[in-house]
Amino acid sequence: MAYGVADFLGGFATKRRHVLRVLAVAHSVGLAVVLGVALIGGGSPGLSDLWWGAAAGSAGLVGLGFFYWSLAIGTMGVVAPVTAAVGAAIPVVVGLVIGERPAPSAALGVVATLGAIVLVSAGDSTGWIKHPAAMRKSLIGAVVAGGGFGFFFVLLSQVDAAAGMWPLVAARSTSTGIVVVLLLLLRPAATPGGVAPSSAAGVLDITANVFVLAAFNGGMLVIVSALAALYPAVTVLLARFVLHERLRPVQLIGLVLAITAVAMISVA
Repeated sequence: MAYGVADFLGGFATKRRHVLRVLAVAHSVGLAVVLGVALIGGGSPGLSDLWWGAAAGSAGLVGLGFFYWSLAIGTMGVVAPVTAAVGAAIPVVVGLVIGERPAPSAALGVVATLGAIVLVSAGDSTGWIKHPAAMRKSLIGAVVAGGGFGFFFVLLSQVDAAAGMWPLVAARSTSTGIVVVLLLLLRPAATPGGVAPSSAAGVLDITANVFVLAAFNGGMLVIVSALAALYPAVTVLLARFVLHERLRPVQLIGLVLAITAVAMISVA
């Protein structure tokens, strides 16, 4: 739920502000929050835990950056489920490689994600027909974002439970540093508005990460990451009722298939 609301707010903010400025606000706020959580919770992280966290932060930044960018130029009801489907499939594959053995339904869920991507990208009444180039870009961005999120889960799952939340501090410090450097180099135009939703997105996103890291301490990579990828249900509902986005029947089928695919993976 936290991921779903955070992504909606982040995508909404990116429609008004440059994606780097949205990320800068969100990640700075998130860093302050997780630092406080880590100080309260304690933990004894090893150097490897911090390195895993930093790598996860880099992958997560790629995912979030492309996700917000895709939401800004595309349709939330298309971008969110495609991103989630790809992001859920990657940890499943990695989990199988490292020896996890999920149920056969997980394999069917991975296959279903491919069909979902085709159906969801089949065209919509909110922009595909009138702006096909932009919608194709948003779909490509959604796939890249899903890859970033998938590897974020994979990398974060490698930290030791005794590390507490310090790997997330390393993750958010790394991503914040990268965003600041990109801001200084690219200097995107500053526009008014968007600070409040960016800040709220940062708080909710890091909150979701805290719960996911806690879940990894006792759960399989395949199951935890797939369950976390159920967030599109929240994002799409918010987009439908707040932004009044509408999808064609074929895309609704694709949306249902994408969410069903994630659910099939999660029962592993």
